[in-house]
Amino acid sequence: MTRVLPVLLAMAAQAPIPQLQEQIERIRSEANLPALAVGVIADGRVAQVEVCGVRKWGDATKATLSDRFHLGSVTKSMTAAVIGRLVDKGKLRWQQTLAESFPGVEMHSGYRSVTLADLLAHRSGMTDATFPEGGDWRRAASDLRALRYEYVQAALKTPPINTPRTENHYSNRNFVIAAVIAERSEGAPWEQLITRELFKPLGIESAGFGAPGTPDKVEQPWPHSWKKDQPSPGPYVDNPPVIGPAGTVHMNIRDFAKFGAFLVSNRPELFSKKTFDFMYAPPASGDYSMGLVYLEREWAGGNAIFHNGSNTLNFAVMWLSPKKRFGVVAATNCGGTVAERALDDVAALVIRELTKGDR
Repeated sequence: MTRVLPVLLAMAAQAPIPQLQEQIERIRSEANLPALAVGVIADGRVAQVEVCGVRKWGDATKATLSDRFHLGSVTKSMTAAVIGRLVDKGKLRWQQTLAESFPGVEMHSGYRSVTLADLLAHRSGMTDATFPEGGDWRRAASDLRALRYEYVQAALKTPPINTPRTENHYSNRNFVIAAVIAERSEGAPWEQLITRELFKPLGIESAGFGAPGTPDKVEQPWPHSWKKDQPSPGPYVDNPPVIGPAGTVHMNIRDFAKFGAFLVSNRPELFSKKTFDFMYAPPASGDYSMGLVYLEREWAGGNAIFHNGSNTLNFAVMWLSPKKRFGVVAATNCGGTVAERALDDVAALVIRELTKGDR
């Protein structure tokens, strides 16, 4: 009996949340969202995944667990993980500067001492304007590395909006520039690096880039605006590939939950313990580091990890507790404040269920 009880308790701790499917369907229906997906993480593992709704508003095709949802700026934490892997391999250094990384590139003097770690904490002084002046960043490019390098050259000419390292200021430019440093180190585009360094080691098989699906086919969740518009999947319903490292990854909900489970596993599977501890310690100043926001929450037992993402036509969110090794990820194929509130409701629902025993 004494040996059986711990096993039963462990099974109970990983048991799915009862009626979760019905509960998220209620949230989806009340918000008039097309589809909604949720992943539950408990004890550092994917414990449950659910999806409800349809791929396209007005079409009867049901969303499935294999459907891929756009993650928007959640991509940033994935790009940071790629950088961490390369640091661990001795290919990059956290404290290498932009002057070292881009020798010969004309840049504003204020950026010369900005480090790779500064970029991943949004402490470079970069403006929040995503696209630098002087380029057609949506143009088709057979060589994305060359286009991203051109982007970096334009961005580094723009003066900082504040003194670097004095405050967090969110900017997509930071993560594009960090990714270009990695691309130049490895001689390969970010898309190949993130697949090699993150997706394959974590067993993430559904990941891709840009809007999932094929134009005019209802084979994946279509993007929607708050007006319930139904733009067909295609290159113009997402951010251009040049800024992919800041926000163009898509994947199914189980794979999204796998990444969340890694972040709360407390097991440095991808990194040395030194690198893992450096990357996932709360920042000494501000609340942003390595593509993640750290916020004090009672339910988390301290710092919760948070990030959301949207390209205005999709929305995704993750809330995680490293201390308690649980959390939730959720996504929908609709943008806007209604979608954001619905995903917050889903996250709150899951967190309440996971913390029932704490009360």
